[in-house]
Amino acid sequence: MNNVSDAIQAAAHSGGVMSIIAKYEFWKNSFAAWTGVNDWLLHSQIGMAIFLLTAVAFRKPLSALLPLIVVALGEGLNEYFDKLTYGSWRWPDTSRDLAFTLAWPLLLYIFTRFGLLQRD
Repeated sequence: MNNVSDAIQAAAHSGGVMSIIAKYEFWKNSFAAWTGVNDWLLHSQIGMAIFLLTAVAFRKPLSALLPLIVVALGEGLNEYFDKLTYGSWRWPDTSRDLAFTLAWPLLLYIFTRFGLLQRD
């Protein structure tokens, strides 16, 4: 096995929990390659999409904490899967991913929560 992609594909065919994680990592990497978009931009866009879709699905205002919690939990799970895939935490990458995933949802939450963004 020459690279991480080979390791992911091997784990995906082995069965069990790591098989599910490997399939997730494979699809995530395939999506990133297909879009041709930088990883940090994908984190930003997907974080915002999860935030908005959660608010709509649960009929919560953007000032509610639930959509922000869902984004944080989703990103935490994503980073934990990365840790399991690569064998250890990669803190520079992990911290950057967390920052880009949470930045816009957190700002939108703060702006709406404290009345900095209102409808007229």
